[in-house]
Amino acid sequence: MTMSSRASDEPSTGRRGRLDSRSMRISHRALSTERSPPPFVTRPPRGARRMFKAGVRRIGVGVTMLGALVFAACGGDTQSLNPLDGGTNALEDASAPTKDAGGKDSAVEDAGGKDAGGDAAVVPLSCTGNSALDIVGNYVAGDGAQHWIRKTATATTYTRVPAGKADNAKPPTLWKISQVCSDQKAFIATSPTGKFARIDWTGTASALQLCVPIEEAASVADVLAIGATTPGSPTGCQGKAWTTLTAKDGGL
Repeated sequence: MTMSSRASDEPSTGRRGRLDSRSMRISHRALSTERSPPPFVTRPPRGARRMFKAGVRRIGVGVTMLGALVFAACGGDTQSLNPLDGGTNALEDASAPTKDAGGKDSAVEDAGGKDAGGDAAVVPLSCTGNSALDIVGNYVAGDGAQHWIRKTATATTYTRVPAGKADNAKPPTLWKISQVCSDQKAFIATSPTGKFARIDWTGTASALQLCVPIEEAASVADVLAIGATTPGSPTGCQGKAWTTLTAKDGGL
């Protein structure tokens, strides 16, 4: 091989080497681009950004107004928040008694023991004494109804039999006497249904009057809460008259 041909081959070999190296760098760059693509960041439309900013401003205004209302309600300012009421105090003291047109307090008078209508407060009846019942006997009322107060070895009972012929619609009423309040001339009895009744009396076995101020009560406290009755009054037995009884056949 001649010197001229060797010289002509060297430039071509060097140029080809440089081209191959450049091709390898381009290929490597393409591969790295495919493996880790650049992040793609999207920006919201311009109109959406304006709406978001407007919403933030509205929230800020709302928080400011809420803080002002809380300060006015809880702070030292007791003026009304209603601009139409002339700036008067909207928070009245609930504990202060109201007054009617006559200038008197409408609250219940505590010291005098009276309610709003002026009536004396009812004092519950005490039950003391608990001695033996001394009005045992059979009695008849003016309307023909029979009242039996009987004592056996096991119980003392009070039976009320309606006047007239036997009627299933109006059966006799039977109570078992459970407590005698001899100092108050009253006794407490229970019905077969477990309800309570109170029977007051006045007089003696020869001239007896009875009053039943309450029956079918839920407890002894309920029958005592009625308070004392008034013998001799046309309405002294819870708005009714007392029942006058006559001993029948001399009692038991």
